[in-house]
Amino acid sequence: MTGGTIEPMRITTIDELLASMQASFAPERARGHSVTLQYHFSGRESGSCYAIVEDGTLYTARGQHPAPDVTVTSDFDLWLRILAYQ
Repeated sequence: MTGGTIEPMRITTIDELLASMQASFAPERARGHSVTLQYHFSGRESGSCYAIVEDGTLYTARGQHPAPDVTVTSDFDLWLRILAYQ
């Protein structure tokens, strides 16, 4: 954060997004919770990936999950702006 504003995320690829999810995951906040999130991205960076939260653990992968609980379909850069609260 600089001068009271949130700096843009330094993520440029889906693989970097998945690595960022792993790096920022807080297992203590996810204990007792279970959800599978599917992402479909278009635009500059296109492709699919998913994240599975299962009782304090996080698994991420490229591709499609056969039975996600939630599906997000978005332009990749728009999704990064949403994550950065822009």
